[in-house]
Amino acid sequence: PNPNPNPNPNPSPNPNPSSTFSIGVSPPGQQAPRGNTDFPALCDAVFALERRLIEECGLERQPSAMCAVNRNARFIPHVDAGSGGVGQGMSLIVGLGHYRGGDVVVEGVPHNVRYAPLEFNGWTQRHWTKPYAGERFSLVFFTPRGCEGCSWAPEPRHQASA
Repeated sequence: PNPNPNPNPNPSPNPNPSSTFSIGVSPPGQQAPRGNTDFPALCDAVFALERRLIEECGLERQPSAMCAVNRNARFIPHVDAGSGGVGQGMSLIVGLGHYRGGDVVVEGVPHNVRYAPLEFNGWTQRHWTKPYAGERFSLVFFTPRGCEGCSWAPEPRHQASA
């Protein structure tokens, strides 16, 4: 198997196009992800969701610095490089959408992540996506090396005066 971490768009019959991008806080010396400026409200919502998952699922982790947002991306077996190849801490993935299948396989063990978060070490544990049908989103939260203690802070929004 190829350890390339790039998504393999639609390797199974799926009419939905695939895309992936990152949002969050980049390591020092790296440019902020373009997703931050393209989708500021999404950034706030995604990291608010992570904080809620941490609290409601009783996860012992700090909020992440970054999140990979994947739409209909089916990944082949790989380990993550972290942002810019600097490495990373533990990953937290959750699947969203209307789909069947699409388990995340970590070191050969399949996990249904549809509305069920899974924490694993994406930097050291080989993982991939099983085939699926439908529209599948996944959010993969992680903290690159050098960003420990960083987390997304929502941007203040200007309120319209009444």
